[in-house]
Amino acid sequence: RAGASAARQLALMRRCRRSSQSTDTTRTVSPQAKGTPAPAGRAELAPTTARRRAQLRASTTAPRATPMQAAKRAATVLRSTQPYLRRLSAQPTPPPKGAALNLYGYAICPFCHLVRAAARAVEAPVALTEVNPLTKAEIAFSEKHRKVPIAVFDTGDVVVESSTIVDELLARRPPSDDAFAGPDARHWASWATADLATMMYPNITRTYAECRAALAYADDAFPP
Repeated sequence: RAGASAARQLALMRRCRRSSQSTDTTRTVSPQAKGTPAPAGRAELAPTTARRRAQLRASTTAPRATPMQAAKRAATVLRSTQPYLRRLSAQPTPPPKGAALNLYGYAICPFCHLVRAAARAVEAPVALTEVNPLTKAEIAFSEKHRKVPIAVFDTGDVVVESSTIVDELLARRPPSDDAFAGPDARHWASWATADLATMMYPNITRTYAECRAALAYADDAFPP
């Protein structure tokens, strides 16, 4: 009896060992390869897990847009919105009766003061339109040129750049002498535009306090 019992125990151990080996093989080999149905629950989780892993690999390996590609996308969006911007753009305000031109500019802009000095020299009345330095809503009609000064003459002509505005003003109202239009005067006017004016603004806004003092006029000109 003892021998028979030992034989049965040995056979039972061998069967258990074969059963565990077949279970491990089933786990490592796909159900399709074995030809047997997959365990319950595992067939539902495997495709989902595979999809998630594929999505993760695609998201991590997808190439990022270069700065040039990002700029092209931004330009495409801008072109798509340009018709609406043009529709909302205002028309330039003509100068009032008696004024030679309507000058759009900033109170502290040296280039605008150059045009105003030329207008005083030829005794041309100027209507001033202060431009909000942040929104620039007053020059919405000028889509390509977003800097000041911009002059709208009584004939409806729109002229940009201070030197061009001065030339147009002198051509329309020739001065009686060469005090402003002579070669020497034009030489120093060119120096003031190219050298002096470009250095004035950085020198009046050297610190935060100076910047606030220089731009304090905007608080009164454009209240919130």
